[in-house]
Amino acid sequence: MTVALNTLGKPLRWSWVNGDLLYWQTSNLGHDDATVHVKFRPATAPYVAQFPSGNGCTATPIFNCNIARADGQVLAASMVFSLDNTLDPALTGAAFATKNAIAGFLQPGGTVEAPSLDMQISSTHANADGTPQLGTLEAFMPSATLLNLYGILPTDAATVFRTTRAGDAGTNDAPSYTPWTAETNGSDGLFVTVKDITFSVPKYRVASKLKPVGVHARARGSKTTIKASIAGCSKKRKCVAAVYNLGRKSAKRFVATKTTVLRHRTVRAKKLLIVVPASKLKKRDQCLLVVRSAKHKKLLASTIGTVRGRRKGLTHTHP
Repeated sequence: MTVALNTLGKPLRWSWVNGDLLYWQTSNLGHDDATVHVKFRPATAPYVAQFPSGNGCTATPIFNCNIARADGQVLAASMVFSLDNTLDPALTGAAFATKNAIAGFLQPGGTVEAPSLDMQISSTHANADGTPQLGTLEAFMPSATLLNLYGILPTDAATVFRTTRAGDAGTNDAPSYTPWTAETNGSDGLFVTVKDITFSVPKYRVASKLKPVGVHARARGSKTTIKASIAGCSKKRKCVAAVYNLGRKSAKRFVATKTTVLRHRTVRAKKLLIVVPASKLKKRDQCLLVVRSAKHKKLLASTIGTVRGRRKGLTHTHP
């Protein structure tokens, strides 16, 4: 299915699908000719003949959803486009899908230093036949979200994230993380799946497993200096650092662009100090610092900072 968003292409953020998401491709986001090309299988969903008064199963955010039993199951296909432009622009183009659920809702969580996504889904506790209602949550985070919200290279994403359950007590299968590619799936990014979810309103938080690392970047004359403190780096445990330019701080954050500034700089101390040409990393540019152990290539830090001028050197950070 191809959806011409027209003027809705400018305020679009995340999207929700009732179904099994197979393919997701966006083009010209932020413009009046934006389109979404999506492939998904319809999925079963609980049918409720009458919702109790004050029920919040379809609220945003979802609240007070407590329905013991569905009146039936239906095969349904539906989509919701969120136009909440108060959310981080890096969420533009993100999508998630649910099965055996009444509704779903996405909202950013965490802090600037440790961002996360909270995904809620609601459903009845049981099917019409009394068996437990078991749902599925699928979440696609495009490369732009991985880079500009989390500060994670798409190639690292499958091993960096953890997904934890909050809200209702219950159970689910272990989450899985699958890289998506534009060639096969329509877009590059990460696909997260959680199956056999019990209800009624669980919330799943997707966050980085890396510890937050502060990065300080300052441009002076012809040089830009980057400083950080990286646990795990020392004279005995050498590390390798790479620096990428993500573009101006004012650039569109739903665009996945990066330019290599420096690769494979050996680090032999916890206190990292890197100097690069200011022509490659200017004031107000967003820089991504990635540090790995030299021996095992284990990812130790992946963090974003904004290059400041002579007077201000501190930046906000992401894990």
